[in-house]
Amino acid sequence: MYDRTQLVSAAERKGDTRRGRVSAAAVGRRLGVPPNTAWRLLNGVTAPSGPVVAAVERHYGVKARHLLIRKASA
Repeated sequence: MYDRTQLVSAAERKGDTRRGRVSAAAVGRRLGVPPNTAWRLLNGVTAPSGPVVAAVERHYGVKARHLLIRKASA
């Protein structure tokens, strides 16, 4: 499971905003992904791949264990 709030908060701290909101274009540039992929990550539509998790950790300082949450077994 993916906790998008960690990415959103980190992007806000880095100043990747426009008009008071986190900018998918700025996040995409920082992570090296297309803006539409960044938008999907920021809105929780998709979970990040391994390379994107690594990029988030490298550029925003969010550890994978905080970005990805283990889903409880049923």
